[in-house]
Amino acid sequence: MRPVLWKSSNRGVDVFYFSCIGQRVPVVWRMASPMVNRGSGADLEAYVYFLTFIVHFVYSTSVMNFNFACVIFWGGLCLFWGWLFVVLFFLLLLLFFLLFLFCFNVALRFVLGDVFVMMPVVEYSFFVFFCFCFLLLYFCLFSCSLNFAMNLTTCIVGDSICGSLGDSKLLEPEGVVFLRGYSTYEGNRPNEVAAAQEGGGEIIAAINGLIEVTDRVVSVKGISTRYHPEIGDIVIGRVKEVSGNRWRIDISAYQDAVMLLSNATEPGGILRRRGRNDELTMRHIFDQDEIVVAEVQRISSDGVVSLHTRCGEKYGKLTGFGMLVLVSPALVRRAKHHFLKLGILPVGIILGTNGMVWVNPDVAQRGGTDNSFYFNEQTDVDVRRSVARVANCIKVMNFARLPIFAKTIEASVKLSIDVGLGPFDVLHNSNYDLITNAVMEAITKRKRQRS
Repeated sequence: MRPVLWKSSNRGVDVFYFSCIGQRVPVVWRMASPMVNRGSGADLEAYVYFLTFIVHFVYSTSVMNFNFACVIFWGGLCLFWGWLFVVLFFLLLLLFFLLFLFCFNVALRFVLGDVFVMMPVVEYSFFVFFCFCFLLLYFCLFSCSLNFAMNLTTCIVGDSICGSLGDSKLLEPEGVVFLRGYSTYEGNRPNEVAAAQEGGGEIIAAINGLIEVTDRVVSVKGISTRYHPEIGDIVIGRVKEVSGNRWRIDISAYQDAVMLLSNATEPGGILRRRGRNDELTMRHIFDQDEIVVAEVQRISSDGVVSLHTRCGEKYGKLTGFGMLVLVSPALVRRAKHHFLKLGILPVGIILGTNGMVWVNPDVAQRGGTDNSFYFNEQTDVDVRRSVARVANCIKVMNFARLPIFAKTIEASVKLSIDVGLGPFDVLHNSNYDLITNAVMEAITKRKRQRS
């Protein structure tokens, strides 16, 4: 609803009301003045029209256009600078707007005398709100600057964050002792202040990331995100422990996955009831430090991931010659087929949605009959070079943060062969642009085909 300026006369005094959203608020009124008499109504109407234009302009700009612009600026600043800069930008903008209103009121009173007078309540409200914004801006600049600087401090594994006899990442104020949070551990070289207080000590980073300080609790937030499993995902993991009737498998998630003995298929695809004797011979199926490919069966309410290998012979233990490539889980898309075979090279690929990619010789193209990924025979040099070429192309795509799927892998491998690059020349810095351009062309072509 657009604002409207109403005029009402009572006992020789003309009162103007600002009406918006069903409410009428007296804004200005005309009093007796030697500058304006009752015969100069044209001047009064001109001033009223001028004030109405200002009110309409401020209202339409703030409600219709300014909100949309603020959304764009707010989102962009949040994305590139962080929340503190957004707050400072908004406060500065608000201060300038209030300063404009205050100067406009002073100028109006100076030019028109006592003809137009803003209500004292409105003046005091603007002044109090102006002071509040100024104090909030001062607090954000000088009180939050230390914490903001702490949050931007980066560290690597083994760096001493605070409480050490030597150099530390954080500047410790006198008498302040920080406590250990997640992704940190206690060192063996604490200073006197940290060692004297209970719960204190030297704090060392356990992962690479950003240092966060919350109420004297120091934590490290990892730069790269972990894998978030979903039901039906094809994952590749390493067996960490064999205990009871289950295997504990590392799938690069926030916690290890679990595979029960009843959910594992024996070599040959045999499914039967398992007893006590089978629990004693579990290591014959999957032993510790072996690599397995499985499917996510279910995820419990507390986040425990259950795996199984009962869908076919393609799941199970990965043996023989092959290379395990670790990439970012965000680059591997969920697709219908995660078991790939390259047509230009005798190489098979398993794309794990958890960021683990297994590259090994394709048995079917070499005349084998086993559909699984077992390969125990002596592999010749050409096949080994082909496996190394594919693995290095995947590493380049991971370094360039490009999506990894069948078309991009084929495009990068085909380019390396056409240009005449060796398997290890692919990793040279001068050849990165060639491979990334070929992958980008494959992605663009795929988008055009879909559209």
